[in-house]
Amino acid sequence: MKLIHIIFLFIVVLTMNINGETLSEGKLREVSISILILDIIKIDDANQRSTIDFVVQLEWMEKNLVSKWKEKTLVSEDEIWTPDIQIFNDYNLIKKKKDLYEVNPDGSVLYQQRFVGGINSRHNFSEFPLDEFIMKIQIVAINPDVIFIVSNNSPEDRSHRYSISGWKINSEWIEVGVGDERFKDLANTTYFIAAKRNINYYIWKVIIPLAMVVFMSWLVFWVDPIQIGAQLTVGATAMLTMIAYQFTLSNLIPPVSYLTRLDTFILLSNIIVFIALLEAILTSNLVSHDKKTIARRMDYLARFIFPIAYTIVFIKSFWI
Repeated sequence: MKLIHIIFLFIVVLTMNINGETLSEGKLREVSISILILDIIKIDDANQRSTIDFVVQLEWMEKNLVSKWKEKTLVSEDEIWTPDIQIFNDYNLIKKKKDLYEVNPDGSVLYQQRFVGGINSRHNFSEFPLDEFIMKIQIVAINPDVIFIVSNNSPEDRSHRYSISGWKINSEWIEVGVGDERFKDLANTTYFIAAKRNINYYIWKVIIPLAMVVFMSWLVFWVDPIQIGAQLTVGATAMLTMIAYQFTLSNLIPPVSYLTRLDTFILLSNIIVFIALLEAILTSNLVSHDKKTIARRMDYLARFIFPIAYTIVFIKSFWI
């Protein structure tokens, strides 16, 4: 008899646990979510912000709304339960229409809203200008009894329709529950947009003009060291041009504490220009001590050493 009682109690406890889990799970409301990117208007590197035009769609079932209306009806959020979503990383996002909810006779509720404006996304610039930028739209449900179900795991490729220039959109995807630690206990969804920077702009507007200034500093190797004034003028002009050029480039990215690929290239270019100026001063000094042959030999060797060194700098900065 005792064995039968023990088995009976075990079955009762197990049944209670199963029912408890079922009730606990039943409290969660499943909300289907999808995000459609209409346009990517701008990526602001300096402020680490993107301007995006997108639509958020939510859909869920409400049993107490079944047959409440005989046809599709638009209602306000005060008349029904809503998941109360917030876009966590928005920056002055604007809603393009009033918040209304479409209720069907079968109890299904549909919500659509179009947002246009800024989205904050942190970016690592260490590979700049060969970097990739992952933009995020982070959506959080403030209500604790919500669970998101993704309805568009494979978004349509619309990158060719976007207005953004200077970037190539590589991929887009949506994931649930991968958001910030601060809302890990709430339902959250993140839409990712991976963009790769188009380096052509920086080749023509930054790298080539910078290289031309470096090439200009090498003219000192082709001027006879007897002409001390001409050598020093060319070297000093190249050095000052490099400094002024750096101020012009300072607004391309925010003032980060680490060196980017472009920073490394600019720094090494400055060093090469400065060494060329030092070489001009050294050969001028040799000429003043009547060592013209040594000075001319140094200039001759520098004509080959500096281009080779700069080629290595370029490869190291942008390819390794």
